[in-house]
Amino acid sequence: MDRGIGCASPLNAPVLLRLGLAPLELVLSLFFLLVLMALIINFGSIASWHVRGKTAARYAAWRSLAIRTGGGDPSPANWVMPAQMGLSAPMSLSSLPYDMVGQVWNQGDLTQAALRGPAVADPATGSVIQMNDRRYLEMVDRAQVGSAQLQKTLPLLPNLRRAQINPLQPVFDSFWRFQDMSAQSGGVAMRSNGDWRTYGWYQFLPNQLGNSSLMNLFVQYQAADQQIQQNSGIQALVVLDRDNEFPPWGMSSPDAYAYAVSQSGLLGQCESSPENVAQSWIQNPNGLIRWIQGRSGGGGGNAIPHWLAQQFINLYNQEIQYYQSQTPPNQAQINQLQNSIQQLQQFIGILN
Repeated sequence: MDRGIGCASPLNAPVLLRLGLAPLELVLSLFFLLVLMALIINFGSIASWHVRGKTAARYAAWRSLAIRTGGGDPSPANWVMPAQMGLSAPMSLSSLPYDMVGQVWNQGDLTQAALRGPAVADPATGSVIQMNDRRYLEMVDRAQVGSAQLQKTLPLLPNLRRAQINPLQPVFDSFWRFQDMSAQSGGVAMRSNGDWRTYGWYQFLPNQLGNSSLMNLFVQYQAADQQIQQNSGIQALVVLDRDNEFPPWGMSSPDAYAYAVSQSGLLGQCESSPENVAQSWIQNPNGLIRWIQGRSGGGGGNAIPHWLAQQFINLYNQEIQYYQSQTPPNQAQINQLQNSIQQLQQFIGILN
């Protein structure tokens, strides 16, 4: 009589021999399962701290770029002591293994001498203008680098080696803003974003060119300018270009200097010889003296006295229109302005 498979028989002997081994195998493997679980938890925890570290390093770089002043601000709430954050030494982006900027920036039109130097040459005349070594347009040359530092004990298995969290975050340096250029331009220009940056990029000022003759003329010019600035009657000249009556009425102050230069055809011209300036610009029949004194020396014929008086007449007429539009019209102001206009017209009438 055959025995069933479920009964004790030689066929069931291996099964009978393994009865009770499963709990033993679980006990033997539980250690490794717990270690694996601890490693998973440690990895997730440290990975999140690495993300926080990168955020802290990025914040440390951006809060310190000019004209920001947050370099001394306290650390964010999720990055507390003993964690640290700040700026590391500037570095070249081209030294980074993942630099993609240099691959684009160092080719084609972006490498022109007018942008990158060291000098700009005129192909027709061979004249050369040296460039200052400011490296304003070297995007890969230097970057501000934010850094964060933290040693973090693992949440599980704390006796293992501590995690070292030291991320770096490079940010393009701030050479594009006029605030960063002003300190290096010798006080010339860079007062607003509309000022010319050529003073910082190119060497064309007298003290940069090494030309003793030009430097001598520059010193003479500075001395003459200083004498004008120290003139005791300089306040009486304010009316010639900075009169304060015009701006409140939406009109620019008339500039008699610019008017004389434009009328004499000198606008945009340059001359380094004082002798040529005196003969060609000042003393010639259509020079500056003609537009100051007039053809016959009396200030008429659209010379500065006649022109400036007319500017004030235009201003007073605009003021009269305003006071006439009031309800009721301000007749006292109107009469005063009309009297001023009559005086100016009489003044124009006596000009030759």
